[in-house]
Amino acid sequence: MPDTNSKTGLTFTDDTTITPIWEKAMEIYISEHFQSKQPKVLDVGTHEGQRIIWLMDAIFRNPYCFINDNWDVRSHIGRETRDRCIENARIYLDEHPGYIEMVEGPSLQVLAELAQRQCFSFDFIYNDALKKQSKLVLFELVMMWKLLGPNGILLVSGYASSPQVKTAVDAFISCFSDEMYAHEPVCTRDYSEDDCDHYFFVKRRLSALERI
Repeated sequence: MPDTNSKTGLTFTDDTTITPIWEKAMEIYISEHFQSKQPKVLDVGTHEGQRIIWLMDAIFRNPYCFINDNWDVRSHIGRETRDRCIENARIYLDEHPGYIEMVEGPSLQVLAELAQRQCFSFDFIYNDALKKQSKLVLFELVMMWKLLGPNGILLVSGYASSPQVKTAVDAFISCFSDEMYAHEPVCTRDYSEDDCDHYFFVKRRLSALERI
């Protein structure tokens, strides 16, 4: 059964919780310039919206957010999940500043459409890569990297728990490490280093010659 927060009205079936270590890890990487402007945030694999709402509430202030999922709307469960995400976003935005645009469809298609707009440079991108195949994750990371602005942060899940994700992340690093200010796995739970299931990338500002 869905779990409804009596104080907020938000409803989630996923029991995933944001731990203090999650929050601490995020604070380390969020630089001052995110607080001085309206940050642009992209969440791919948003499910019921729990993560993006937490990011809006705890980390970013008044963000401009794009959320994407392919919700299997052919099934009753998929439609319920999508509708729950829409309702959670509506309830949250009724009481808090910010903007959420929901873009439904396959991730690569949506990323290509965002690239065609040529007016978006994201400050933070999250890729829920768990359960995806290596090639798909690698294609997503490359496209996301192109959408990420200078000093922007890319965070991908599944690094420790999925061999497919690890293969894609390692290949991505080998190709783009020269454009990275920093990259490292991060533990989002209070476990050993083997449980560092997220990987952070910070994009450095390229020189004019490098952008040619």
